[in-house]
Amino acid sequence: EDMFLASINSCIMTTFLYFVDRLGFSFNEYTSSIQGDIDLVGGMFTFTKIVVRPRITVPGEMEKEKAQNALQKAEKYCLISACIKLPITVDAEIVIGEKP
Repeated sequence: EDMFLASINSCIMTTFLYFVDRLGFSFNEYTSSIQGDIDLVGGMFTFTKIVVRPRITVPGEMEKEKAQNALQKAEKYCLISACIKLPITVDAEIVIGEKP
């Protein structure tokens, strides 16, 4: 289960990084956590909910808008999450701040 969730989390991040490059902006920090709920459905254990929680720190308001756009594209185009029938929720926090 951990590796499955880690692959989704990594895919969202790397797809975000791709769109950061394409949109031509920078960010200061990206961290992310992921949570998956497993329930017994039809006699089998299955994921019933997956939530990815990225936290992105950007230097200014312009980058914040671009980061939101890049994250929306990452959510849509992440190859791994696109292959999963269960909808994956991305609950992002994008903040303006300085480099750590």
